[in-house]
Amino acid sequence: MLNLTQRQIQMIKRLFSEEAFVTSRYLSDIYRVSTRSIRYDLDTIEYHLEKQGLKLIRDRTNGISIEGSEKRKAAFLLLLENDDSNINFPYLIAIELLLQSKSTVQKLAEQLSVSRNKIIQSLPKVEHILSTVGVTLDKRPSIGMHIGGAENRIRMAKFKLNPLISTDLENYFSKRLSQHNEEKITQAIANYQTATGMGFSDQGVKELVLTLCYQQLRISQGHLITYSYEETKAAILSEEFETIIACFKQVKLELSVEEGIFVLHQIRNTQMVYLPEEKKEGVVHPDADALTREFALLVSERLGIDFLGNISFLNGLKLHLNVALHRLRSGQIIKNPLTEQIKYKYRFIFETCKQILLKLEHDYDLNFPDDEIAYVAMHVGACFEMSQQAGLMPKALVVCHSGLATSNLLATRLKVMLPELSILGPLGLSELTPELVSEVDFVISTIPFSLASKDLILVNPLLGIDDVLVLKKRVINIASKKQLSYLISETPEKVLQLGDLLAADALLLQRSVANWRSAIELAARPLLVAGSISDDYVQAMIEAVENFGPYMVFIQDIAVVHAEPSRGVLQEGLSVLTLEVPIVLGDMQGVPVSCFIVLATAEKESQLFMKLIRLLDNKDNVAKLLASASKEDVLGISNES
Repeated sequence: MLNLTQRQIQMIKRLFSEEAFVTSRYLSDIYRVSTRSIRYDLDTIEYHLEKQGLKLIRDRTNGISIEGSEKRKAAFLLLLENDDSNINFPYLIAIELLLQSKSTVQKLAEQLSVSRNKIIQSLPKVEHILSTVGVTLDKRPSIGMHIGGAENRIRMAKFKLNPLISTDLENYFSKRLSQHNEEKITQAIANYQTATGMGFSDQGVKELVLTLCYQQLRISQGHLITYSYEETKAAILSEEFETIIACFKQVKLELSVEEGIFVLHQIRNTQMVYLPEEKKEGVVHPDADALTREFALLVSERLGIDFLGNISFLNGLKLHLNVALHRLRSGQIIKNPLTEQIKYKYRFIFETCKQILLKLEHDYDLNFPDDEIAYVAMHVGACFEMSQQAGLMPKALVVCHSGLATSNLLATRLKVMLPELSILGPLGLSELTPELVSEVDFVISTIPFSLASKDLILVNPLLGIDDVLVLKKRVINIASKKQLSYLISETPEKVLQLGDLLAADALLLQRSVANWRSAIELAARPLLVAGSISDDYVQAMIEAVENFGPYMVFIQDIAVVHAEPSRGVLQEGLSVLTLEVPIVLGDMQGVPVSCFIVLATAEKESQLFMKLIRLLDNKDNVAKLLASASKEDVLGISNES
């Protein structure tokens, strides 16, 4: 183990990626620690770099960088990725126990290079972790420790932990299982796809291989699975069963009937990207077609788009729900790597899908976690963006003073680089009328002129990258605002005040901060004090800004910041920070922000976000929030204002 902290690992990766020298102050601002802490970190980093044949340059004039060959840098990065010291320790023990048939405190201590006392202190947390996925930690002084519970639950335990464990821990688990017939299983799955004409996603294949490698490990340890007579009979009579047995036999892996059934269930849980037309009806989950159509009807009513008449949408969603239903009914939890992006970039779509699926859960005896909802939202979002019926696409009028060739080039570049923007024009200044201006959300022009009724954005006639970034942010803001306003209009109205959502001590008004990272830290402080979030959630929100910055400013001047609940949401909460002087959100081409709202929601049924937007979907309320120094006035902001 390298014994580097998570911050030190992040610093090394950042220094590798920087093309020029950086300063201690720069690193201090990024990681929100003193320059003294940065110097201590650099001392540790320097020691480990020297062991790998690399040199840390610490020049008083130029700054800090890492010197060495690209080959050595790549090797060190690989070492960092495979190092286990930055893994949450109780989860690491839980994974180790799942990998071993039985173990002891001494064996775990030696294997993980820690003291026996550290193992013993971690065991209560380990037991709790295992209990959340339906298995137990059985301890017998004379024998040792082993995982207890039904075999099917044990085999699924790690995969139910997926939303809670880090990428490092996933890689650790994969690395430990790679020796258990990985190549043969990968080939067997390829054979199955060829034989059936089905196509699994790359991520689906990766997860399936991992599950079946774990199956092989458990079999080698003498742990076999059993099924009821009815389940066995249904599986054997299925079209896929014999194909599975044959495909595994081709790679010299013999499966018993019960183990073949286990593989069948995992294949049915695997995300597909293609299914032959003639096979669709034969393998569709009994509820998939009905759920697809009922969902399509409800989302059509909500969004005003004919999803029921879109065959491509229906087939794609049914194909996804076919797998998702098997997965949900078997208790397997999937991790969607795009969930947080969907929540930021398509919050309106995500909230719409969530509300509809919550209505359908009871009828179908299901429980849709956010990761599954995000997948459904992706299907809806793709269809929504292609539709012109929604009337929610931002619309801009283009005014160009140059000749026809330049005007056409500008219009073409706008359509290519901003396909989500509806373009009217280009027109000459003399052709501009109040009626035309009233039809659009803003005006794009290559020349300055006075325009009182709408925002005017000046661009270079050749539309440079900076111009595109400015326009992109405006499009995001307008589209999100329109979409959210539409959703709010479809929600039953109730009298609501900001004071219903947060307490007075969660309000920080007219403060000063040095940068956006400090603003998030300050805005989050009331929730930290109240025990609603952990420090990790603050870091997660900062990472979210680095990844999705503009998307959280869908109300002008206000950043609604949140992150994945598993990163440290302990209970629901909301806090608000307003600034005396606006600051730029983001490190490059940022957005000016005067208010930071920290949102912490742990339950998917939470209405906190929608209630907040109902209050802020009003220019007067926003102006009052940004300008007021009185907590009473801010808490009294109402949707009836």
